[in-house]
Amino acid sequence: MIPKQIDQITKEDLDKLVENSVSEKKTIEYKSELKYDSDSERKEFLADVSSFANASGGDLIYGVVAPDGIPTSITGLKTSNTDAEILKIENI
Repeated sequence: MIPKQIDQITKEDLDKLVENSVSEKKTIEYKSELKYDSDSERKEFLADVSSFANASGGDLIYGVVAPDGIPTSITGLKTSNTDAEILKIENI
């Protein structure tokens, strides 16, 4: 888990996860894309979020390529309207 509040996490913090090959575990999970268009994608998103909420918390990080759970690169998430994407997520 990144020991910072979400609004204090920087790209450098994410770069360190890649540089140090910080693998997925109970408190950190990587996803290359944020998918929530179909019912099954929304269910998986909610399952991921609720799993962290019901455990000891953690960081679910989107926009990171992590084959076998080890981050290799940061691709970010592509969107032309961040506010619209946030609204979609809040309404899932």
